[in-house]
Amino acid sequence: PDATLGQIDWIAARFMINQPGVAWNAVADLVERQLREGNRDRLAMSLTNLATRLEVKPDVAFALCDLAALCAPDDPIVSNLRATLLRKSDRLPEALEAYEQMVKDFPSDVVARNGLAETLRAMGRLPEALKAYEQTIKDFPSDVFARNGLAETLRDMGRLPEALAAYEQTVKDFPSDVFAR
Repeated sequence: PDATLGQIDWIAARFMINQPGVAWNAVADLVERQLREGNRDRLAMSLTNLATRLEVKPDVAFALCDLAALCAPDDPIVSNLRATLLRKSDRLPEALEAYEQMVKDFPSDVVARNGLAETLRAMGRLPEALKAYEQTIKDFPSDVFARNGLAETLRDMGRLPEALAAYEQTVKDFPSDVFAR
């Protein structure tokens, strides 16, 4: 079987309380066990899950993400996580490149599309971000994240009446969306 959430939490806690030796030994045991059992995909999922919990420790998260990529090199979840870690580490040019590759490789991946737009926005490339959000909304009309990103980008561009209209439309279309409210 794959790693339980309890195991993942335990390993994450060891990293968080600065017991990296203990944590890496547990990761090694997890890798060895799951590979021995032929669970490459589950191992990639476990490592990705662990890396997500450890975003506050970027070096560890990147290392875990790299291990997951070795197990599942074509998994969009692993690629998205890597791009997200790059963006959150302010490595924006690298994040942009990673998201652009993701969109090329997985054009129906809405997470990659939104990540691309969000990275463009963080880089101050607002017209490109706006265009990316508009395309995402066109292709995925029910994606509330893109709708909110569009409104935020319009706001950042100083186009306040359009931003307000976009927020109002999001609230109308998605009444339970707390963010737009």
